[in-house]
Amino acid sequence: MRSALILAGGRGERFWPWSRPGHPKQLLPLANGKILLSATLERLQGVVPPETTWILTGADLAPRVRALVGDKARVVEEPVGRNTAPAVGYAALLSQAAGAEDGMAVLAADHLIPDLAVFQKDLAAALALAESGDRLVTFGIPPTRPETGYGYLERGAPLGPGRAFAVAAFREKPDLATAERYVAGGNHFWNSGMFCWRPRVVLAALDRHRPALAQGVRSLAKAAKAFVAGHPAVSGDALEEIFPGLESVSIDYAVMEKATNAAMIEAAFEWDDLGSWTAWARRQARDPRGNAASGRAVTIDSDDCVVLGGGARPVVVLGGKGLIVIEHEGGTLVCPIERADEVRKAVAELEERGWLAGDEPR
Repeated sequence: MRSALILAGGRGERFWPWSRPGHPKQLLPLANGKILLSATLERLQGVVPPETTWILTGADLAPRVRALVGDKARVVEEPVGRNTAPAVGYAALLSQAAGAEDGMAVLAADHLIPDLAVFQKDLAAALALAESGDRLVTFGIPPTRPETGYGYLERGAPLGPGRAFAVAAFREKPDLATAERYVAGGNHFWNSGMFCWRPRVVLAALDRHRPALAQGVRSLAKAAKAFVAGHPAVSGDALEEIFPGLESVSIDYAVMEKATNAAMIEAAFEWDDLGSWTAWARRQARDPRGNAASGRAVTIDSDDCVVLGGGARPVVVLGGKGLIVIEHEGGTLVCPIERADEVRKAVAELEERGWLAGDEPR
C-alpha cells in the first residue's frame, strides 16, 4: 500500500496581506480559483488511499484543515514547526504503522500544477522508480527562466528508458549569471521540493546522514502507532513532549544533498511554487503596458504594476511603474516589484507592533 505526506504548515508570509494568521496561502483560492490544499489533495486521488494520506499542519490551523479535507486525508497536528526533515520522518513512521510500506509521496500544499493528468502520470513513474529500488526520488522541473529563487538539480546518468535519471548534484540558489548558465546548458532543473520513496528508505537515509535527528524521530514510533490506531490524544501528548526538541532542518539539507541514491523524474507537468506576489502575477492576464490588475483595481498611465483590489473599495494606481499594490481586509501593501520577496519583513514589523490582523476584518 502507498502513502503520502502533504506539508501544510507554512505561513505564506510573502503573500501578506492575503495570507495572514488563520488564513495562510495554502487555504486561499490561488489555484485558478481553487484552494491550494484542495488542489493538492486532488493530485493524490486514485493514487494513494485517504487512510494513508497524512496532512501535517500547525495546531492552530488544524480545525480549518480538517473542515476542508473531511475524510479525504488524516490531519496530524505539529506542536511546533521543525522544517521538513522531522515531518518527513514522522510521516514515514505513520506509514509504517499503517502497513503502507510501498512508495510514499511528499507534496507541498502550496504548489500550482495546472494539468492533473500529466502530473499523475509523472507521479506514478516516480513512485514506481522509488519502489523498484532503494531510491530517493524527486522531480526536476525544466527551467523556463534563469530563476535565482530556486535550488537546482544537476541531471546525471539515465536510469533506463523514459525520463528517469540519477541526480549528479544538488545546487544551491544561484546568482543570476549562474542561473543563466544553468538554463543555457540544459542539464540543470529546478528542485521542486516534491519526493517519492519507501518509508524505510528515507528513515535509513536519516539514520545515515542525520543520526541524532533520526534517533529523535524514531522515538516517535509509539506516537505514530497510537495515531493510526485512532488515539490522537495519546499521540499528541508524545508529540508535545518530543517534537519540539528535534532539530529544525530541511529534508534537502539533512538527506538529499548528501545521498548517493538520489534520482529524479524530468517533469512533463507545468509547475509553480507561488512563492510571492510576482509568482501570482505571472499567472494573471496583462494589459498592453504590462499591468496585472484584479478585483476592483484600475491602472492609469502605469507600467508593469501588480494591483489587487480585494474588497469593496476601489484601488487606483496612477503613473506607477513596477509597483505591487494589494488592498485586502488584512491590510494594504505597496512595494516595488523587485522587493516582493521581502514582504515577510513587513509581517515581522506588524507582529512586533501587535498590528498583524488574524481572522478578524479590519
